[in-house]
Amino acid sequence: MKFWTKAHPPTLLFLISLCCFSYGILFCLPSSLHAEVIYETYSSVKLDGKPIGYTLQQYELNPKNKQIISISFIRIVTAQAEITESLKAYSNKNFEPISYQYTSQTIEKDETSPVEKPSVSAPNPAQNKKTSDRKEKIKIIDAQFTGSNYTLIQSDGDKKTKKILPLEKGVFLSTFLGYLMLQKGYQIKRSFSYKAIAEEEGLTFSGTATIQSETLLSGQKIFSIKNTFKNESFLNTTTSKGEVLSTSSLSQPLTTEVVEDKSQAVATFNFPEKTIQTLFGKIPAGIPISAKTKLPEPASYPKKTTINSPEKSQEPPNKRIKLHE
Repeated sequence: MKFWTKAHPPTLLFLISLCCFSYGILFCLPSSLHAEVIYETYSSVKLDGKPIGYTLQQYELNPKNKQIISISFIRIVTAQAEITESLKAYSNKNFEPISYQYTSQTIEKDETSPVEKPSVSAPNPAQNKKTSDRKEKIKIIDAQFTGSNYTLIQSDGDKKTKKILPLEKGVFLSTFLGYLMLQKGYQIKRSFSYKAIAEEEGLTFSGTATIQSETLLSGQKIFSIKNTFKNESFLNTTTSKGEVLSTSSLSQPLTTEVVEDKSQAVATFNFPEKTIQTLFGKIPAGIPISAKTKLPEPASYPKKTTINSPEKSQEPPNKRIKLHE
């Protein structure tokens, strides 16, 4: 998961599931049945320290077929755009790709467009097109992996393209990077060079993750990991169990931080309950992470800048988050 060029969050590796946009309504296939949830958290997304949205990330293990499933949902609202992303990805116990489905919906707007209001019902994109300044873009990717190849079907909600691409040995889906690193073991200065598929592109890119430091917090080891992927660098703080506590972009003042519960992450942002329930099989409550003490802000986080925000807006004017192209 990565960033574009107008208003979206980074390759947070958290983002996204099988959804289809049809006739202006967001539909999702249900979450896998009888799988054990091994990680489930809500995170707040901030730009310059101001909330602009939230993420919901879940990992499941199916004990019957030994598949590992990543499901994520992201909602971002800025002065330039409203972005919704989802991902559902499947890998086997060796983290070899099986399939994934990715969907993004971006509604571009000018700064005079109304700010999003709280809602608990599923959003209807058709209702968002009240003015000509709001342009909707949809991207749907369905990938199926077989042997040394994979089939990539991509759609903009209207036209479809189909490609059969080679799958290089050792390539995995980027959303599973953390678990692959955990298998290798955390050790200061250890680097992990890899090739992974960026789910929002459907293509393979090289990356490097380096464990930069280790600190002790409330008796627990906390690691700082720098990850560079698709020419973007991010700093993660992670527990020894592989639980990501926070993420910070090193090129823009964009951060995510795991919070205690749904209400702290969602706040007044739209939360499409029907869509989330269909996607995850329920409304996730969030599993408490092992490190409950609030982390100190890493010194390498981008410095906050002071900008006068427009009334009722949670994002500084003229501030552009780098997003997916």
